[in-house]
Amino acid sequence: MKLDPLSYRTEDGIFLPREAAPPLPHSDLYDMLVEGLQKNYSKDILICSKTGETMSGRQVLEESECVARALYSRGLLSKGGMAAIVTPNCPRFAVWLMAILRLRAVLTMANPTYTEEEIARQLLDSGSEIVLGWEGILEKVQGAARKVPGLRQVITLGQKGSLTLSDLIKEGRFLPPVPQVKSHPDDVVLLPSSSGTTGVPKGVLITHRNMTHALVSMDLKTLLDLSPDDVVMVFLPLFHIYGCTLMAKTLQSGNRLVVMPHFDFVEMLTAIQEHHVTLLPLVPPVALVLSHHPVVDNFNLRSLRKIVSGAAPLSGELQMKVERRLKVPGYGMTEGPLACLLTPVDKTKPGSVGIVVPYFEVKLTNIETGKTELKEGELCIRGPQLMKGYLRREAETAATIDSSGWLHTGDVGKVDEDGYFYIIDRIKELIKHKGFQVAPAELEGLLLTHPEVIDAAVIGRPDTAAGELPTAFVVLKSGSNLKPNDIQSFVDKRVSSHKRLRGGVIITDAIPKSPSGKILRRFLRSSLQSKL
Repeated sequence: MKLDPLSYRTEDGIFLPREAAPPLPHSDLYDMLVEGLQKNYSKDILICSKTGETMSGRQVLEESECVARALYSRGLLSKGGMAAIVTPNCPRFAVWLMAILRLRAVLTMANPTYTEEEIARQLLDSGSEIVLGWEGILEKVQGAARKVPGLRQVITLGQKGSLTLSDLIKEGRFLPPVPQVKSHPDDVVLLPSSSGTTGVPKGVLITHRNMTHALVSMDLKTLLDLSPDDVVMVFLPLFHIYGCTLMAKTLQSGNRLVVMPHFDFVEMLTAIQEHHVTLLPLVPPVALVLSHHPVVDNFNLRSLRKIVSGAAPLSGELQMKVERRLKVPGYGMTEGPLACLLTPVDKTKPGSVGIVVPYFEVKLTNIETGKTELKEGELCIRGPQLMKGYLRREAETAATIDSSGWLHTGDVGKVDEDGYFYIIDRIKELIKHKGFQVAPAELEGLLLTHPEVIDAAVIGRPDTAAGELPTAFVVLKSGSNLKPNDIQSFVDKRVSSHKRLRGGVIITDAIPKSPSGKILRRFLRSSLQSKL
């Protein structure tokens, strides 16, 4: 196969990694993480930024084994079963994760700020059998659990409730080991919730193969260059694949992870200074505040050597502002279940999301014809890190991953002569608010439940700080006196914070649609732009 010496492109327009893929030591995620924890048996690898609580490799291994034994002994979970977690960030997320992996079961992670209905929907859709819920939202989790017929047990992180995580740890110390169970590389291990490129939230099937390849690809010195000496901050939610992967990487590599339960900008700066954080993963809205907030000058952030932006592309201008202020390199990462493009340590390019990560292939295709392009087009990716598909949604999986294994991201990208990629537009419908996914279809469905709304469409209104603000166009019944604020209040009471209609409500006579009934969002964007 002939390669272009500059861009690492094959003759048929496929871009390949510059470096050979590292060897894969394990095909089972649990085995990979156990090996890492055993190497760091006595090291405090997890610390809570708020309470100062630490956990060593030994504690994670011992407590997770006890939890696994108790769950197995009680008949609550076994291989292939589904467990859920609905908690804020905390070190014991690792204990629950490892216990579920020990049983070769599957973990789905729900947003603790979700409403009771939203939690119930995810538990029901995933087929969850047990759920670990934080005591601060226990009533909400219990209410959601009552709506899920197959759910066997609510377990509490804290002291409330009939069965707590601490109870399981104590109980498991006196139980026999769980029988050894083998996994297949294509067995599902994680089921985060994602809206993909369109539609309502759905379960993303992440396998052992996906995670093991993703974790190993982060080891390269020329890319993320993560080592056991690094101290990583995670304020990003662990229920998101971005945060969960950072947690798994810590367990595998033995770097120290400073876990922040809830994001607060000043608390983040304090923790960076206090714990000498070296690697800061963030999202563009946080990068924006870092670039201009005066309080930053009150802190010693010299320990930082690297910043990584994920969940949405980081603009070149913002990247340079952060680099100038903190005097550390900024790195772009594409959105998606796991990183497929990263910027090399030794050569950054403002605005670029980087070069192809090991194990991945990338190509650009013409949006209209689907043919491979050499300079600009829809970003398509293929590799063992890609999700298996969407849970029980074969049609949506087929619409996202084609018959040749290429995942169509819905992002329009371009590539320069050095093989660096840039995200320049988006053809998908998904709204990104502060790094969170907001599915227009979900909000549209909710709007249509209002008795005075006969049609609705939701788009993202550009916003410098948040990325996008969900904005609704609504058609009312004839004679209705409903005001935009009434509609906004109707929605905001029924959804979690990041889904609220912060961009406002615009009452209109009709929603533009194609002959097939598809909402023509580009006309709505033009209409919104004319009103700004």
